[in-house]
Amino acid sequence: MSNTKKTSQGNRVGIGIVGAGARGIGNLGKWICSEYRKHRLRIAAICDNHDLRLKDAEKFLKSQFKYNGISDKFKTYNQMEDLITDSDVELVMITTPQSVHEKPFKIAAEAGKMIYCEKPLAHSQKACDNMLKIFRKNKPRCFIGFTRRYEPLWVRAHKMVSEGAVGQPHMVLLRSIIPYSFYFAGWWRQTTWSGGLLNEKCAHHFDTLNWFTGSYPVRVQAIGGRRVFVPREGYPSRCSECDDLSCPYRIGKEFLEYRVADNVPPLRLSYDYDVDLPMSHELCVYSPQADVIDHAIVNLNFANGMVGCLFFSVFGQHSDDQETLEIIGEEGKLVLSRHALTIEVIGKFGKEKALHKYEGQAVSLGHFGADPVMINLLSKFSLTGQEPPVGFKDAYIASKTAFMAEQSLVDGTTKNLDYSLLRASNKKKNLSNDSGTF
Repeated sequence: MSNTKKTSQGNRVGIGIVGAGARGIGNLGKWICSEYRKHRLRIAAICDNHDLRLKDAEKFLKSQFKYNGISDKFKTYNQMEDLITDSDVELVMITTPQSVHEKPFKIAAEAGKMIYCEKPLAHSQKACDNMLKIFRKNKPRCFIGFTRRYEPLWVRAHKMVSEGAVGQPHMVLLRSIIPYSFYFAGWWRQTTWSGGLLNEKCAHHFDTLNWFTGSYPVRVQAIGGRRVFVPREGYPSRCSECDDLSCPYRIGKEFLEYRVADNVPPLRLSYDYDVDLPMSHELCVYSPQADVIDHAIVNLNFANGMVGCLFFSVFGQHSDDQETLEIIGEEGKLVLSRHALTIEVIGKFGKEKALHKYEGQAVSLGHFGADPVMINLLSKFSLTGQEPPVGFKDAYIASKTAFMAEQSLVDGTTKNLDYSLLRASNKKKNLSNDSGTF
């Protein structure tokens, strides 16, 4: 079954966006519009079951169409089934919270549509396993939104390591100390909806570690928990009800509005209208409703013999070293600083030293330049059949690692990762435990 046909509207692939929020509309929808003349995609339809948010998204996209000189029309739907089965939609872009990934994935796969799925794959191991069964049965072409795989700085560092900049790599450390207190103010705060922060945020990091090692974890051991965003008495449930204007974690309109160019109206995301608890984005970070962690250290053993570590906290501060990657090889080391846009390399047993500054991107370009790169690769994936840099299998492994790390953190034991279900879907490949790759 072919799912790479070309549309009649200017030979562009029709995209249907399920989930009309910050990621689907404010980020990816915006980039599809601004990069319109560099790719062969078009937004054919958008869907959200929140009426006000859908109207906000429609208004925002129409303003983007006008600003970028796009004459296309798009449809709006309240039900994902109606969007996915629309014959004008060839690629389904799933940008809902991960607790709502499985259903649109199933409908799209069974309808023979191509799929873009935002990270992480799902909110639970059961949902990931269900999606794997759907993937195995229907074999949809699938593109995953792990942004590090598309960021020019990370791609450049990966190329350097692959070309022997540090010799044979043996150890890897990913350090992520980020000021993301808003995780405790929004839907991410509940494991039921997010799968926990090691899944919500660190699926990115686990996939990056797998990418740089060229392997996958076979054992994980984690420590951590909550030290800063612990429940406190005497605080109202919402920031808008609180008199403590000096609170460093207070959510204000700078978060509730998605700010864009001055000549384009803001996508408000309707967060300030939400009374439904799962989608509220201004709950007090000290609320007892949260059950996720705020820090962790995760140690990993990889199938190819490498070892790695994730050092993670969401009570960090803004700085140039918020997120760093360090690869230690037999002949040297490489240190990537994401926010400083630098790569430091020491090679040939210390005889060669260099500091590379990446000047070709800016923080304002969406995930450090990843989003426009990803949109253009998505176009090639859709039209030519080009394989994506990261696919379903990679997303499955990243979330499985996250869930096993969460279990290790809770019971204090080392966890062995069982990939038997994944291996069953890849019988023709070499999937022995020590192969290093799937």
